[in-house]
Amino acid sequence: MKFLIPLVIFAFVVVALGQSNPPPPPAGGSKPPPPPPTGNPPPPSGGSQPPPPPPTGNPPPPVGGSKPPPPPPTGLF
Repeated sequence: MKFLIPLVIFAFVVVALGQSNPPPPPAGGSKPPPPPPTGNPPPPSGGSQPPPPPPTGNPPPPVGGSKPPPPPPTGLF
């Protein structure tokens, strides 16, 4: 009977300490949630390019241009 009183006191102490201390976090912990996005979301990777402007005026000459016609033969050779 004498051992019953210290056992009850010990039980109350264990219960009181167990309620005041939260359980330890799991090993490795947990990452906090990422912050919510603010402002405009980033554009998608690559994205879509705007269409090229319509051509205006004369089209550019082909690369290299056109060669002038050869001179007419002179008949000396």
